[in-house]
Amino acid sequence: MLDGESVLVEGKDCCVTESMEVPITKFIPLASRLIGKLVKDPNREKISKGGIILGTDIEDPYVECQIIAVGRGTITHSGLVPNECKVGDMALLFNGKKYMLKDGGEDYIIFNEADIVATYKQ
Repeated sequence: MLDGESVLVEGKDCCVTESMEVPITKFIPLASRLIGKLVKDPNREKISKGGIILGTDIEDPYVECQIIAVGRGTITHSGLVPNECKVGDMALLFNGKKYMLKDGGEDYIIFNEADIVATYKQ
């Protein structure tokens, strides 16, 4: 990330400083958190059933991503419960206010495993 590049963190725009110039691959999610690379489908057009092209402010109710990093799991009284998802899995989660990051022109998301609706293998 370049100094001064705009990123979205918890739904708010902020400016990346020199201390944030760490590649996304160096981030290690904690506990039940995961890091996913957002999947953009160029073939999916924003067109209503009536044929009207929708504006960019209309968002899908879900987000699709490829999991690139997995935390250790949730710590309970009985011990560590590892995350079910693995690196490389594809995940579908509800589009909400998550931690969004940009790195090298790619969009990434940090989220809890509980936010996932479904997973599939590519």
